[in-house]
Amino acid sequence: MSRFAFRFTGLSCVLVLAACAAAAAPAVGAQPKHASTSALRAWARAANGVCRLGIELYPSIRLGSAADPDTMAYAVNRLVQEISAISNPTSRRLTQLERFGSDAAARWYSIATTPIQRVPMVERRAAAKIVSRYVDRLVALGARACAPLRPRA
Repeated sequence: MSRFAFRFTGLSCVLVLAACAAAAAPAVGAQPKHASTSALRAWARAANGVCRLGIELYPSIRLGSAADPDTMAYAVNRLVQEISAISNPTSRRLTQLERFGSDAAARWYSIATTPIQRVPMVERRAAAKIVSRYVDRLVALGARACAPLRPRA
């Protein structure tokens, strides 16, 4: 066997072993599937706690479009901030949840800072639907205690 063939064969074996080891070992920073599930469960438990408190502190959310705009803007903003403050696993679903939350808070802030006679009821109902979708996403992610916060249209 020539030196070239020996080196080539040895290099091939090393590359094959490295590829096998890389395939068998998880990537650096990767977590097993159950770790992300447990992180999501921990997030849901914390979100349930926020919502249980929110039911008592922000009852105006349930009134939806019938609520006072200032009170509704404050309540939605606080709920969204409290949920966003929970350490969460990286997930596309949680990113969408945050987007719905910021949209809902921004919409109600806009309504609250506009003279009430200039805000049509249709706009308030649309803002309440955004909050409802936000709450629906919370429930879908495991925060079932948030369901009573779903606003009426």
